[in-house]
Amino acid sequence: MLRRNVLLFGLVGGFGFALAFVAALYAFGSPTANPAEHRVEESVPHRLRVAPDAELVRWFLFDDGERVGPVLSTMPAELVGLSSTELADGQPQWRLLSFSEGRVVVEEHCSQLTGGFLRSEHGALAVYEGDIDGCHRKKGTIELDGGLISPLQELELELGVPFSSEAELVLLLEGIAAP
Repeated sequence: MLRRNVLLFGLVGGFGFALAFVAALYAFGSPTANPAEHRVEESVPHRLRVAPDAELVRWFLFDDGERVGPVLSTMPAELVGLSSTELADGQPQWRLLSFSEGRVVVEEHCSQLTGGFLRSEHGALAVYEGDIDGCHRKKGTIELDGGLISPLQELELELGVPFSSEAELVLLLEGIAAP
């Protein structure tokens, strides 16, 4: 009799468990369903998007472990209106550190730098390796005599003057120092 009660209790319990499992699958969906079907639509109006006047803060991380930055700029027009997911998908070289409508902070991995540029900073001439708009780091500074640079040269140097080789850098420096 005891054996029959245990068997009956086991069958009723197993049947109840199976019924509860099927009800849960029906209510919540199959565990093998495609997760992409359950993604929140990108067009959801409350999702944060990059504002037109947003600030872009970039940190550069080099192979030798050096971290340079922050470099502040306005957000490029083609990135305005994107969500954090869209921004991360569209800029795979960036690692998104912080995201808000008015400020996006990213870290960019930099490998080999080619060329460089000169830029006027605090009364000195800074020599950078890399790209003005991309990965770059300061190689050194050259003190300048205030009367050597014309106003036109000063304006160009504030924006940055690119060079592609060490020979071109030498020519640029000679041109700046020439009367």
